[in-house]
Amino acid sequence: MVILSESTCEIVDFKSGDSSPAHTEQLLIYSLLWAKDEQLNPIGRLADKLTLSYTTSTLSVTPLLSRKKVRDAIECAMCHKDFALHEGILRTNIEKGWLPREEY
Repeated sequence: MVILSESTCEIVDFKSGDSSPAHTEQLLIYSLLWAKDEQLNPIGRLADKLTLSYTTSTLSVTPLLSRKKVRDAIECAMCHKDFALHEGILRTNIEKGWLPREEY
């Protein structure tokens, strides 16, 4: 879910079960896709708050707060099948379809 206000842009991902590093990766991927969505986000607004919401707790994830970090992530995805971003937290496997190579 994307929550927009005049001062913030938050992406919340609701999860059941236990927390997993894969959930953090997925939320960071959502923030990359949001930044590049020209239809729903025509000005390219970056998410400045990322939240994983579990049934018993919430976890804040540090967002990619610069266009350079978003560009670097996309360029890296184009050059490598697997890539690391955000101090090693995000690892994406393009073959799983999370970030299709042909769209970038």
